[in-house]
Amino acid sequence: MLRTKQRDSAITILLTIAAVSLSCGSQPYSRGGAPAQLQPVGKVVVTKVEVQPFQAPSHLTPSFELAPLAPGPLPVVTPLKDASELVAIDQARAEALWAYVGLGSAQDSSDRPDGEAVLVSLQLGPRMAAHEFYIGLDGTVAKADAKEIRRLFRCRRTARTHRISQGLLAKIADLSRHYEGHTIEVVSAYRHGENAKPSSRHRHGRAIDIKIEGVKATEVRDYLWARYDEEVGVGFYRQQQFIHLDHRENFPATAWTQKHHNAENTYHPRWSRVAKPSPLVASIAGLF
Repeated sequence: MLRTKQRDSAITILLTIAAVSLSCGSQPYSRGGAPAQLQPVGKVVVTKVEVQPFQAPSHLTPSFELAPLAPGPLPVVTPLKDASELVAIDQARAEALWAYVGLGSAQDSSDRPDGEAVLVSLQLGPRMAAHEFYIGLDGTVAKADAKEIRRLFRCRRTARTHRISQGLLAKIADLSRHYEGHTIEVVSAYRHGENAKPSSRHRHGRAIDIKIEGVKATEVRDYLWARYDEEVGVGFYRQQQFIHLDHRENFPATAWTQKHHNAENTYHPRWSRVAKPSPLVASIAGLF
């Protein structure tokens, strides 16, 4: 009898352990570690899943289609027949370059400066923007540039413009070539009517008062006076530190100094004799 009770108790314990094991293995635990309530488990059916191609949403679909690239024929390079074709190509490049820098179109060769041209940088006042022009060493400029230069050289009081002397422009081009990379400041150029003396070459667009950025006025003065033997006027305005330059056709070279504003000019000053001695003095110096 005792064995029967022990056997029944053992069987009961085994059944309890088995039930607990089944419940713990099939159900999740809660956050506290205690087993959650048992839920009935349904029948699981595994079916075949077909993968569909991805389609972008309508609002992301592009409104255009890219056409496939079609291979085309390679360019054919033909050799030049003779040297004349090479000359024609260089001429076409030159025409394009002239048009690019604003010196005239390829159809109108009269717009170009004759001979060698120099890039000249001109500035109207120390705080104004600089303007660049190609001016020939013979004083020729493109038609469009000539108009713009007249505007820059206009009368400072009346804003009137005047044709600028070709001889003066030639001297400006030579000066810019000598001081390459420096900007020429236009202090005063054309003067209209009563704003200039009757004998002043400013009245006829043949004179200009200048400063050169980064160069002493005395250096510019001496270069201009030594550079030309005739048809030039060089004035040194000591107080304002600018140089007067003019073109005086069929007239001997003239130099002067004005020590103070509106003072009388001192002609043939000492610096002119030092910068360029007279032909007699030079010939005598050559004997020793």
